Amino acid sequence: MIEEFRIETNQDAEKGFNPGVSVEMITKSGTNDFHGSLFWFPRNDAFDARRTTQTQVGKQKQNEFGFVLGGPILKDHAFFMMNYTGYDYKQFGEEINTV
Repeated sequence: MIEEFRIETNQDAEKGFNPGVSVEMITKSGTNDFHGSLFWFPRNDAFDARRTTQTQVGKQKQNEFGFVLGGPILKDHAFFMMNYTGYDYKQFGEEINTV
C-alpha cells in the first residue's frame, strides 16, 4: 500500500525545527483499472548458514505473505485500495543470544 516513504533526521524550518525524526509516507492511488500484486517471502533452514559455534543449522520456518488490490468504485471519482500481510514464524530447538 505504500508507494514511497522518506525518513528525515535533519529538521529544517519546514518541519518546525523539532528534534528527532520525521517520517513521510505516500500511499498508492486508485485508478479506473483493477491492479494487484501478491508476495511471499519464505525463509527456512535450507537457506541458512550455520553459526561458527554450532555443528548444524537451527530449525526454523518463517513466511511473510500478502496481497494488495485496488480498483474503481465509481469511474473517475472513487477508488479503493486494500492490502493484507501475514506473518508466520516457527522455531524449533534452543536459541542462544549474546549481548
